[in-house]
Amino acid sequence: MNEPAAPGRPSRARALLGAPATAFAAGNGTSLLLNLVQGILFMKILGPERYGTWLGLLLLFQYGQHTHLGAINATLRQLPLLRGEGRPERAAQIAGAARALTALTSLGWAAIGAVLVAVFYGNVVLGAATLVLVTGAEVWLNLGQAELKTEHRFRTVALLLPGRMVFNLALLPVVAVWGLEGAYLRWIVVIACALVVTWKVDPVRARLRFDRADMRALIADGGPILLVGVLFALQTGLDRTLIFLMLEPGALDRYGVAGILMTMMMVLPGAVGQTSYPRMLEYFGKTGDAAGLWPAVVKRIVGVAGLSAAAALVGGLLAPWFVDLVLPRFGPGVAAAQLLLPGGVALAASVPASYYLQTIRRQRLHAAVSGAAVGVQILLGIVAVRHWGHVEAVAASTSVALGLYAVALITTAAVTARRGAAGPR
Repeated sequence: MNEPAAPGRPSRARALLGAPATAFAAGNGTSLLLNLVQGILFMKILGPERYGTWLGLLLLFQYGQHTHLGAINATLRQLPLLRGEGRPERAAQIAGAARALTALTSLGWAAIGAVLVAVFYGNVVLGAATLVLVTGAEVWLNLGQAELKTEHRFRTVALLLPGRMVFNLALLPVVAVWGLEGAYLRWIVVIACALVVTWKVDPVRARLRFDRADMRALIADGGPILLVGVLFALQTGLDRTLIFLMLEPGALDRYGVAGILMTMMMVLPGAVGQTSYPRMLEYFGKTGDAAGLWPAVVKRIVGVAGLSAAAALVGGLLAPWFVDLVLPRFGPGVAAAQLLLPGGVALAASVPASYYLQTIRRQRLHAAVSGAAVGVQILLGIVAVRHWGHVEAVAASTSVALGLYAVALITTAAVTARRGAAGPR
């Protein structure tokens, strides 16, 4: 990375903004491979029909994990900024308020989840109720891991990621024996163990602080970033949502391959962003130098785009052969997966620009671009469903919409970099 240092302190800036942590990258790579293996075996065990039901249930997790009102996003932003400003005591207070806000929003999610289960999941009440429960637990897990990242404990997080995947893999026989009920039980066991380990190793020491002013400040700071996260969840899950709501029952059975490939496409940009984001925040907290961060962001965009495009090309070419060999019952979903891959490349390439806009406090601008993009994606998806009425059309419309979004977001970030941003608070 080549971000300029703060005046008179080049070595410190390089230390803050160096290459992504090797351990974290290795952990993500191992986690990716293990997740791919267990995901393929999971699909094979369940088969298209039950896996289609699973994809419908996962929509609860897709959207429910964002019900913390910005507590996690504000934690990731505020703790590094406050430490960069030399205010560790205030950072501990904010961490306590974030935990209190998460406790309150967990109760809210339980109430919302109960309504969603009753309205949309009457035929799989047990599964939907389980997903509501584990989604709430995942929010707490994400908060704990966010605190680890703000302390630069990437090695610890790197061990937790593949460790969870190994556990998932080891518990696959439970799914083989009990089917979907086994899948529910597996998630409960895995998330419970992950929660215990994560909070035991968390170095942040803070008590719950039900301070209204601080919680309002957390919502004000993290809320716009959360909105971006919700919109991102819509972008990555809208295709499945439209299929779930608008096409015939069982249509999601033909979308399993597309779903798992899109998940894999997001691993690389996620790893790049998570390792660089806290360091960018610390640098920006010290200098307020928005323009100085941009050249390195461009390098990440180009790098992620190139690697993602190569992976998509290989995946698209090998998918028919691989699915026919390993998952023959999922063969009808290959065409949709191939049509979705270009959109996955575009979305992956946009992620570094997303983290950049969050770093320089342009969350509202980011949300506006994402909101407009989601509107376009919804319109194109509805047209695809009504005019063609099959999952391949939804996949193609999604790729077009994600491509337009990537161009718009990267352009917005480039223009913003030239104009600069507000300095550190």
